[in-house]
Amino acid sequence: MLIKNIVRWVARLFVWMGRNAALLTAASSMLIAAASLYYAVDAQRTDREYKEVAIQPRMWLGGDWEDLSLTYINTGLGPAIIDSVVLKVGDKCKSTNDFEPDEWAEVFTDFVNENLDELYSKTLPPMPWVRGGKQKYNVQINVLRVGDSVRPGDKKFIIRLDPGTLKELVKIDSTELLGARQKFSAAAFKLPIRIVACSATGRTCGVIGRAAACPGFGAEFEKRS
Repeated sequence: MLIKNIVRWVARLFVWMGRNAALLTAASSMLIAAASLYYAVDAQRTDREYKEVAIQPRMWLGGDWEDLSLTYINTGLGPAIIDSVVLKVGDKCKSTNDFEPDEWAEVFTDFVNENLDELYSKTLPPMPWVRGGKQKYNVQINVLRVGDSVRPGDKKFIIRLDPGTLKELVKIDSTELLGARQKFSAAAFKLPIRIVACSATGRTCGVIGRAAACPGFGAEFEKRS
């Protein structure tokens, strides 16, 4: 009895399909078209992701003992574009988003002057020119601005000891220098600066710098990502 019912149901199905062949053909065509569109879109998305990975920057920020600098380096595959910078000056967090370029240069200089002692005076051993009465280290400043780019493999300093002062430093006993190097690296890591750098397309961004410097910084980056 069951087999007869199955055979009867199958026969009715074939009859229905024969009567609605045009409808079935149209529906099949739509399904095939929809599947093709899905796979085409997915293939394009995968291709974009692959290309994005191929141009992603990878930024590092820290102390570079070679020239005694606070330096950022791009070790990724594509150029890094600076999207925003936040500094802690005094007890306030200040962002490139809130200042005109000329005003930002002043803010950046204030940040450098405020942190010179932490970065140099408290990490390097006493040197002849300090004993001679000189109170400040000679440094060079590279103001970090929105839109600055770093090519793969390149590094740029933010603050560094000027070449003349650096020459005096290397005259110091190597044992003293080893301890100074460790202190300098730790001090550079603690400086209150945060940087958002993005890929050339702007689709991939990353944050480097001290997380505790300005806890609220990076909210817009997190949402965008």
